[in-house]
Amino acid sequence: MSLRMQYTPRSLPSAGWRLTLAAIGLVTLLLASAASRASPALMAASSGPKAAEPRIEVLALFPGRALLRIDGEQVVLRAGERSDHGVVLVSADNTGAVVSWGGRQRELALSRQSGGMQVEAAPQEIRVSPNRLGQYYVPGQINGQPVSFMVDTGASMVAISQRQAQQLGLPYRQGELGSVVTAQGQTQAYYFYLESVEVGGMRAEYVQAAVIEGDYPVDILLGMSFLSQVRLEHDGSILLLQERR
Repeated sequence: MSLRMQYTPRSLPSAGWRLTLAAIGLVTLLLASAASRASPALMAASSGPKAAEPRIEVLALFPGRALLRIDGEQVVLRAGERSDHGVVLVSADNTGAVVSWGGRQRELALSRQSGGMQVEAAPQEIRVSPNRLGQYYVPGQINGQPVSFMVDTGASMVAISQRQAQQLGLPYRQGELGSVVTAQGQTQAYYFYLESVEVGGMRAEYVQAAVIEGDYPVDILLGMSFLSQVRLEHDGSILLLQERR
Protein backbone atom coordinates (compact mmCIF):
# COMPACT_ATOMS: atom_id res chain seq x y z
CA MET A 1 0.00 0.00 0.00
CA SER A 2 1.54 3.31 -1.04
CA LEU A 3 1.18 6.63 0.80
CA ARG A 4 0.63 9.65 -1.36
CA MET A 5 1.78 13.03 0.04
CA GLN A 6 0.49 16.17 -1.46
CA TYR A 7 2.02 19.67 -0.80
CA THR A 8 -0.55 22.38 -0.64
CA PRO A 9 1.08 25.87 -0.61
CA ARG A 10 -0.23 28.33 1.92
CA SER A 11 -1.60 31.54 0.71
CA LEU A 12 0.77 34.55 0.74
CA PRO A 13 0.29 37.16 3.50
CA SER A 14 -2.02 39.94 2.68
CA ALA A 15 -0.70 43.46 2.04
CA GLY A 16 -1.67 44.53 5.57
CA TRP A 17 0.36 41.76 7.14
CA ARG A 18 3.35 42.57 4.93
CA LEU A 19 3.27 46.16 6.16
CA THR A 20 3.05 44.97 9.77
CA LEU A 21 6.10 42.67 9.36
CA ALA A 22 8.08 45.46 7.72
CA ALA A 23 7.28 47.78 10.61
CA ILE A 24 8.40 45.17 13.15
CA GLY A 25 11.69 44.76 11.28
CA LEU A 26 12.27 48.53 11.24
CA VAL A 27 11.62 48.82 14.97
CA THR A 28 14.09 45.97 15.61
CA LEU A 29 16.78 47.77 13.60
CA LEU A 30 16.17 51.03 15.45
CA LEU A 31 16.42 49.32 18.84
CA ALA A 32 19.68 47.60 17.85
CA SER A 33 21.14 50.89 16.68
CA ALA A 34 20.17 52.66 19.91
CA ALA A 35 21.71 49.86 21.96
CA SER A 36 24.99 50.13 20.05
CA ARG A 37 25.13 53.88 20.68
CA ALA A 38 24.29 53.48 24.34
CA SER A 39 26.87 50.75 24.99
CA PRO A 40 29.88 53.11 25.39
CA ALA A 41 27.98 55.15 27.98
CA LEU A 42 26.98 51.99 29.80
CA MET A 43 30.57 50.77 29.73
CA ALA A 44 31.79 54.10 31.07
CA ALA A 45 29.21 53.97 33.85
CA SER A 46 30.20 50.44 34.77
CA SER A 47 33.89 51.36 34.95
CA GLY A 48 33.33 53.20 38.24
CA PRO A 49 33.46 56.86 39.32
CA LYS A 50 35.86 59.22 37.55
CA ALA A 51 39.05 60.05 39.46
CA ALA A 52 39.02 63.44 41.17
CA GLU A 53 41.21 66.11 39.62
CA PRO A 54 44.37 66.61 41.74
CA ARG A 55 45.15 69.89 43.49
CA ILE A 56 48.18 71.45 41.79
CA GLU A 57 50.29 74.38 43.02
CA VAL A 58 53.40 75.88 41.44
CA LEU A 59 56.14 76.31 44.04
CA ALA A 60 59.08 77.15 41.76
CA LEU A 61 59.59 78.03 38.11
CA PHE A 62 62.61 77.44 35.91
CA PRO A 63 63.04 77.55 32.12
CA GLY A 64 61.51 74.24 30.98
CA ARG A 65 61.12 72.91 34.53
CA ALA A 66 58.83 73.44 37.52
CA LEU A 67 58.52 72.40 41.14
CA LEU A 68 54.88 71.45 41.76
CA ARG A 69 52.90 70.43 44.80
CA ILE A 70 50.38 67.80 43.67
CA ASP A 71 47.90 66.72 46.34
CA GLY A 72 50.43 67.73 48.99
CA GLU A 73 53.43 65.95 47.39
CA GLN A 74 56.30 67.99 45.94
CA VAL A 75 57.37 66.90 42.45
CA VAL A 76 59.96 68.35 40.07
CA LEU A 77 58.98 67.89 36.41
CA ARG A 78 60.68 68.80 33.16
CA ALA A 79 58.62 69.78 30.14
CA GLY A 80 57.02 66.63 28.72
CA GLU A 81 57.38 64.57 31.91
CA ARG A 82 54.42 62.93 33.69
CA SER A 83 54.05 62.53 37.45
CA ASP A 84 52.69 59.46 39.22
CA HIS A 85 49.45 61.43 39.61
CA GLY A 86 49.01 61.60 35.82
CA VAL A 87 49.93 65.30 35.64
CA VAL A 88 52.04 66.31 32.62
CA LEU A 89 54.14 69.47 32.56
CA VAL A 90 53.57 70.88 29.08
CA SER A 91 55.80 73.96 29.44
CA ALA A 92 57.31 76.30 32.04
CA ASP A 93 59.06 79.65 32.09
CA ASN A 94 59.38 82.63 34.43
CA THR A 95 55.75 83.67 33.82
CA GLY A 96 54.03 80.39 34.72
CA ALA A 97 53.50 76.73 33.90
CA VAL A 98 51.12 74.83 31.64
CA VAL A 99 50.04 71.42 32.93
CA SER A 100 47.78 68.74 31.50
CA TRP A 101 45.59 66.23 33.33
CA GLY A 102 42.85 64.06 31.92
CA GLY A 103 43.30 65.56 28.46
CA ARG A 104 42.72 69.14 29.68
CA GLN A 105 45.39 71.84 29.91
CA ARG A 106 45.61 74.48 32.63
CA GLU A 107 47.78 77.58 32.92
CA LEU A 108 49.13 78.04 36.45
CA ALA A 109 50.92 81.02 38.01
CA LEU A 110 53.40 80.94 40.86
CA SER A 111 51.73 80.31 44.20
CA ARG A 112 52.21 83.27 46.53
CA GLN A 113 50.50 81.67 49.51
CA SER A 114 52.38 78.45 50.15
CA GLY A 115 56.00 78.97 49.23
CA GLY A 116 56.74 79.87 45.62
CA MET A 117 59.79 80.68 43.54
CA GLN A 118 60.45 81.78 40.00
CA VAL A 119 63.67 82.13 38.04
CA GLU A 120 64.15 84.95 35.57
CA ALA A 121 66.24 84.51 32.43
CA ALA A 122 69.09 87.00 32.86
CA PRO A 123 70.40 87.92 35.29
CA GLN A 124 69.35 84.94 37.35
CA GLU A 125 66.82 86.03 39.94
CA ILE A 126 64.84 83.94 42.37
CA ARG A 127 61.63 85.17 43.99
CA VAL A 128 60.70 83.06 47.00
CA SER A 129 57.47 83.37 48.96
CA PRO A 130 57.31 82.07 52.54
CA ASN A 131 55.43 79.01 53.65
CA ARG A 132 52.76 79.12 56.36
CA LEU A 133 55.46 79.25 59.04
CA GLY A 134 57.29 82.16 57.40
CA GLN A 135 60.15 79.94 56.19
CA TYR A 136 61.72 80.16 52.73
CA TYR A 137 62.48 76.90 50.91
CA VAL A 138 64.28 76.55 47.58
CA PRO A 139 65.37 73.50 45.59
CA GLY A 140 69.03 73.33 44.67
CA GLN A 141 72.07 71.12 44.33
CA ILE A 142 75.10 70.19 46.41
CA ASN A 143 77.97 68.80 44.36
CA GLY A 144 75.48 68.17 41.55
CA GLN A 145 73.00 66.24 43.73
CA PRO A 146 69.45 67.60 44.17
CA VAL A 147 68.53 68.83 47.65
CA SER A 148 66.02 71.14 49.32
CA PHE A 149 67.38 74.17 51.20
CA MET A 150 65.85 76.33 53.89
CA VAL A 151 67.16 79.88 53.54
CA ASP A 152 68.72 80.97 56.84
CA THR A 153 70.48 84.33 56.93
CA GLY A 154 71.29 83.69 60.59
CA ALA A 155 73.53 80.72 59.72
CA SER A 156 77.13 81.69 58.98
CA MET A 157 77.53 78.79 56.56
CA VAL A 158 75.68 75.93 54.90
CA ALA A 159 74.68 73.51 57.66
CA ILE A 160 73.97 69.81 57.10
CA SER A 161 73.12 67.01 59.49
CA GLN A 162 75.41 64.01 59.64
CA ARG A 163 72.62 61.77 58.35
CA GLN A 164 72.05 63.96 55.29
CA ALA A 165 75.78 64.25 54.62
CA GLN A 166 76.12 60.47 54.62
CA GLN A 167 73.18 60.15 52.21
CA LEU A 168 74.88 62.64 49.87
CA GLY A 169 78.22 60.84 50.18
CA LEU A 170 80.05 63.97 51.35
CA PRO A 171 83.65 63.44 52.57
CA TYR A 172 83.08 65.60 55.64
CA ARG A 173 85.38 63.58 57.91
CA GLN A 174 88.28 64.94 55.90
CA GLY A 175 87.42 68.35 57.32
CA GLU A 176 88.31 70.00 60.61
CA LEU A 177 86.59 68.71 63.74
CA GLY A 178 85.11 71.37 65.98
CA SER A 179 81.94 72.15 67.91
CA VAL A 180 78.73 74.05 67.33
CA VAL A 181 75.88 75.22 69.56
CA THR A 182 72.41 74.13 68.42
CA ALA A 183 68.93 74.15 69.92
CA GLN A 184 69.84 70.77 71.44
CA GLY A 185 73.03 72.17 73.02
CA GLN A 186 76.69 71.95 72.08
CA THR A 187 77.72 69.13 69.76
CA GLN A 188 80.54 68.17 67.44
CA ALA A 189 80.71 69.31 63.85
CA TYR A 190 83.02 68.88 60.88
CA TYR A 191 83.98 71.99 58.88
CA PHE A 192 84.90 71.49 55.25
CA TYR A 193 84.26 72.92 51.78
CA LEU A 194 81.64 71.80 49.27
CA GLU A 195 82.73 71.57 45.67
CA SER A 196 79.64 73.46 44.50
CA VAL A 197 76.27 74.78 45.62
CA GLU A 198 73.64 75.76 43.04
CA VAL A 199 70.25 77.41 43.48
CA GLY A 200 68.09 78.48 40.57
CA GLY A 201 70.96 78.59 38.10
CA MET A 202 73.23 80.54 40.49
CA ARG A 203 76.30 78.49 41.22
CA ALA A 204 79.03 78.99 43.79
CA GLU A 205 82.12 76.84 44.22
CA TYR A 206 84.25 76.04 47.23
CA VAL A 207 81.45 76.84 49.70
CA GLN A 208 82.17 76.37 53.40
CA ALA A 209 79.83 74.00 55.22
CA ALA A 210 79.37 72.40 58.62
CA VAL A 211 78.23 68.83 59.09
CA ILE A 212 76.68 68.49 62.54
CA GLU A 213 76.64 65.14 64.28
CA GLY A 214 73.18 63.59 64.58
CA ASP A 215 69.93 64.47 62.82
CA TYR A 216 70.07 68.25 63.31
CA PRO A 217 69.28 70.37 61.36
CA VAL A 218 66.24 68.63 59.89
CA ASP A 219 66.50 70.78 56.75
CA ILE A 220 69.73 71.72 55.02
CA LEU A 221 70.35 75.36 55.91
CA LEU A 222 71.40 77.68 53.10
CA GLY A 223 73.65 79.93 55.13
CA MET A 224 75.77 83.00 54.44
CA SER A 225 78.72 81.11 52.94
CA PHE A 226 76.47 80.90 49.85
CA LEU A 227 74.08 83.80 50.42
CA SER A 228 76.93 86.32 50.71
CA GLN A 229 77.73 85.58 47.07
CA VAL A 230 74.29 86.68 45.84
CA ARG A 231 72.19 89.80 46.34
CA LEU A 232 69.41 89.53 48.95
CA GLU A 233 66.39 91.82 48.91
CA HIS A 234 62.81 91.81 50.20
CA ASP A 235 59.74 92.86 48.24
CA GLY A 236 57.11 92.74 50.93
CA SER A 237 57.00 89.11 52.05
CA ILE A 238 58.81 87.98 48.89
CA LEU A 239 62.53 87.21 49.23
CA LEU A 240 64.65 88.02 46.15
CA LEU A 241 67.97 86.30 45.46
CA GLN A 242 69.82 87.74 42.49
CA GLU A 243 73.06 86.76 40.82
CA ARG A 244 75.92 89.23 41.40
CA ARG A 245 77.51 90.56 38.19
